[in-house]
Amino acid sequence: MRIPAPRIGILFLACLVLGTAACSGGGARPPQPSDPARPAPGANRRDVGASPSTQQDVEWYRQAWSRFVAEDPTWPSDRTRWLAKGDAAATLLSENLFRYFWRASKGRRRDLIGRVSNEAKFIGAPAVPYFTKALVTDRWPLKEPLTVEVFNPDNPNQPVKKTFTHYDIDDVTRQHAAYVLASIGEPAVPTLASSSVLGSPVSSSRRYGAYALGAIGNDQAVQALGRMLRSSADWQDRGAAAKGLGFALRRNPAARPLLEQALRDADDFVRRKAKEGLEGKTRIEF
Repeated sequence: MRIPAPRIGILFLACLVLGTAACSGGGARPPQPSDPARPAPGANRRDVGASPSTQQDVEWYRQAWSRFVAEDPTWPSDRTRWLAKGDAAATLLSENLFRYFWRASKGRRRDLIGRVSNEAKFIGAPAVPYFTKALVTDRWPLKEPLTVEVFNPDNPNQPVKKTFTHYDIDDVTRQHAAYVLASIGEPAVPTLASSSVLGSPVSSSRRYGAYALGAIGNDQAVQALGRMLRSSADWQDRGAAAKGLGFALRRNPAARPLLEQALRDADDFVRRKAKEGLEGKTRIEF
């Protein structure tokens, strides 16, 4: 995959800061964010300079990221200070967080996925394209084979070496990606509601996308689930839409008439999910 010239410096900086093991998110190049970063509330842009490009910035960020990995309580203030530097800083943090996500998901570390979701929520829109990629892609090829240390579930204190030629993105990774996107909230809705997600050829991408929309539950999310419920020929997709609407109903009454319509669906599974939603029994599982 070719990387546009302006991006090479940021990607190099990401791997320079994190090192090979932390970049084992495949050595793969994440998609470019299409939305600008927003400065963190109350941040002072003069704290660490005009842009994240100097050697001083690299060293500062290296130390700050090590505090994130170590779960140091000073990390939140580091994050605010870093994001105050603007678009490039938000992009770099999103990329590094995405690589951390790969390792956490492959290791089935739900505790670490929770950390990722909290960070992505703080970053907002700039993080959305990265986790959408994990939601809708089956395989992520690497430019060249990469041997890295990966989490060993049998002995967390002794990582094992593994050579990757591509990443197989399984349903668990898609589930984790949907959870992160749901945590980001409203900034993720336009992408989740798009045909790239709800019209994906990967069935679990569509369904986890529907669950994420239901978990967010704003008007745009409810409308997207309503379209899925009305137009999909796949009863499992309609069931996922009904399940998502059931969850959205807890915060948005606009979901109710759509669920009432689903009670007349031709498929029993869809009708059952609509009934559960109306009775407040829907449980979204990420």
